[in-house]
Amino acid sequence: MVGRRAVQIAAALSALTALTVQSAAVASVRPAAAGVHEAALEAVSCPRPKLCIAVGRRATPHGQAPFAERWNGRSWAIQAIGAPKASDAFLVSVSCPSARDCTAVGSQATSAKKFGVLAEQWNGHRWRVTQTGDPAGVAAGTFYSVSCARADNCVAVGMWQGRTRNLTLSERWNGHSWKLMTPARLGRSAALTGVHCTASGFCMAVGEIASPGQSGEVAMAEELTKGAWHRVAAPVLPGSSLTIFYDTWCGNRFSCLAVGQSQGAGNTAVAARWTGSIWTWQSLSGAASQILLGISCSSSARCIAVGSGATRPVSQQWTGASWTSVPTAHIADGSVDGLYQVSCPTATRCIAVGARTNGGLGAIGYPLAEEWNGGSWRVLRAPNP
Repeated sequence: MVGRRAVQIAAALSALTALTVQSAAVASVRPAAAGVHEAALEAVSCPRPKLCIAVGRRATPHGQAPFAERWNGRSWAIQAIGAPKASDAFLVSVSCPSARDCTAVGSQATSAKKFGVLAEQWNGHRWRVTQTGDPAGVAAGTFYSVSCARADNCVAVGMWQGRTRNLTLSERWNGHSWKLMTPARLGRSAALTGVHCTASGFCMAVGEIASPGQSGEVAMAEELTKGAWHRVAAPVLPGSSLTIFYDTWCGNRFSCLAVGQSQGAGNTAVAARWTGSIWTWQSLSGAASQILLGISCSSSARCIAVGSGATRPVSQQWTGASWTSVPTAHIADGSVDGLYQVSCPTATRCIAVGARTNGGLGAIGYPLAEEWNGGSWRVLRAPNP
């Protein structure tokens, strides 16, 4: 059983031509009974080794609401976070270029059956909801990822529902407002699920696009050039009915890594490397029955990717030459656990977050956080709301 975030994204992308944005988003939550507290940490960003902000969702009697926690190097504490008027809302990605500035994105209900994008800002003291620049007349849409090179330069990506197919969505935050960005011309249903922007202003976005014959989906990547997105060649994996990049990290425009999954006879984690002109597949150890959802690097030769296996979280370490599977911390309570995102401020300090669940589709469960010290993982106590 894969992690909850994998269920959400895979459900939204598995039938791109069927326009499944709103149904996938609504199905991804199991409303909690009165008095029942469930939550998941979907993403984390660490601007300093001893300061991390994590965001996600918590269950309510009517659906779900945004959720945030702060790590001070010793313990986690729940943050008060701005709640939109929507009865259903959640955050799935966060980027903190400094300790006093974070941007988080996700989705919110715009009506009983439709979802729209959601963005919130942290100024070091409080969270507030910000107005996004959505396409006119959009029926449904969602943000999946955000990356901030600076406090006044963030890029968020996702997808929205067009008349005949799903289209890529991207918006830029300039420190005051969100504005739509010029999309790449693709001609087929597509979505962007991960983005990373460097200090120089280079951005790479990854995701999935319907194959030319509309018989499956293949991994996709785009780079930002002169304010517009342009698709770059991504490798096709023979024998796979679905290949998707969930996340990416770039040191510069000539060096990026991407991770995700391939679906054939079963789920298999995948990784690829960008060298400035082409993506190439990389060999992963122990990748069967795994999905890699997030990646973070302290340098081009020190990266950690995290995700979900059959019943427990998984991680892979990149050393600049090869990937090695690294065991995550053992949790002996019978739960089905997954790590959805990771942030590595140094080579010997990474924080990964996710959820511990009962394994049910759409289950939220309890927040999960683990710390990497350069040699092993340990579980951190993340409070439940």
